[in-house]
Order: sequence, then structure tokens, then C-alpha cells
Amino acid sequence: MLRVDDVLYPSGAIRDELYLRAETTKGCRSRNIHLTHPKCIAAIHAWLDVRRRREWGISNAGTRRSFLPHSKLMLTHKGRAFEMAVKRRELDSGTKEYRACDALQQTVSRLYRQAGIKLRSRATVGAAH
Repeated sequence: MLRVDDVLYPSGAIRDELYLRAETTKGCRSRNIHLTHPKCIAAIHAWLDVRRRREWGISNAGTRRSFLPHSKLMLTHKGRAFEMAVKRRELDSGTKEYRACDALQQTVSRLYRQAGIKLRSRATVGAAH
């Protein structure tokens, strides 16, 4: 799961590129993603404003907008970290374990539906080509 220091530079600016660690991705492969869409950046700013108002993960340090660097970026409606479950995936190279958060996935899927974004699985996308 992303942490505050994965998304924010020490100056507090949002990173243009995020590194996703292999142990937190469904395919067990690290990858980089780029934050370029203005709506995505605006959503991160809005979420950080919510966290600041609710005083979730605030630090006395003057870096990263005074958020605790290693705190999880996304929190539950109670301000706690989502619980991660150990999952297993069969790859050509063998069984890989990774950690996932089903509750967070459900929340993101609901937000996509509310925004009118259609969700497709990787298998569906691959079958369309």
C-alpha cells in the first residue's frame, strides 16, 4: 500500500512518478506509474486536506506537509490503515505471495462506478485484442 513518502517529496510536492513495490502489486512485479492527470493530482490534494482537517497521521516535522512519512496514504473512514491480507498467485516462476486489501479495492471500485468509469479485468482487456 502506498505511504505518504511514496507520494510526497520532502518539500510536500506530489511526485510525478510513483514506484510501486512488488510486494504490494497483484502481479508481484514492481512498476512505476506517472501522476499526470490534473484530476488525479487534485484528488490527492483534496484527500490530504481531509487528512489534515481530521489530524490523521500528522507529524511535528516540517517535511511532507507535516504528515508522518511512513503512514499509509489511504486510510479507512476511521483514520486507520486498511488491513492487508496475504494472497498467493501462481506465476510461471512459481507461487508468489503478495499482500492486498480487499476493502480498499472495493472502495476504489465503488468510486470508479460512481464516476461512470467502466471497470474491466485484465482478462477482458486481453480478450478484446
